[in-house]
Amino acid sequence: MAGEGDILGGAASGAAAGSTFGPVGTVIGGVIGAIGGLFKSKSKKKLKQARKEEQAMTMREQAIQRRDLIRQAYIARATSVAASAAEEGGLESSAPLGAAASITSQTTGNLNYFDQQITSQGKVISLIGKAEKYASISSMISGGLDAGFSLYGAFKRPPPPRVDLVTASSIYKPNVGYNS
Repeated sequence: MAGEGDILGGAASGAAAGSTFGPVGTVIGGVIGAIGGLFKSKSKKKLKQARKEEQAMTMREQAIQRRDLIRQAYIARATSVAASAAEEGGLESSAPLGAAASITSQTTGNLNYFDQQITSQGKVISLIGKAEKYASISSMISGGLDAGFSLYGAFKRPPPPRVDLVTASSIYKPNVGYNS
């Protein structure tokens, strides 16, 4: 089950709050707390889905940016060759070849940097996901322990003594004076 930690944590909190009212209050508080934990778990699940969708959107944007970098490089190279062709004998010189090679080299460097940034972003997202997973496991263990100790404490307590008023009144004799 996905949100055991949240459910158990909610149950433990509710049980602790309900223990003020004895074992029945502990059980009722635990149930109410578990329901609250269930909603918290569902909320986390939806947030995780939203983050995944946001990541997919970012990846699509990055693909478009990468395509635009390549497109701009082709345009710059074509513009350089066209400018050289406009001059008499320009295509026969090494200038357009050098310009085209320079543009290609710069584009390759830019694309490598862009790809490294995307890879780093993917690693960050992966590490955040792992951290959230470990936090969830920790919450589950902590919630289970809290619930266990709360329930144990509620049911381990001795019941409150029942006072028989007739017996108590015959045992208790107020001190009325020195000689009584």
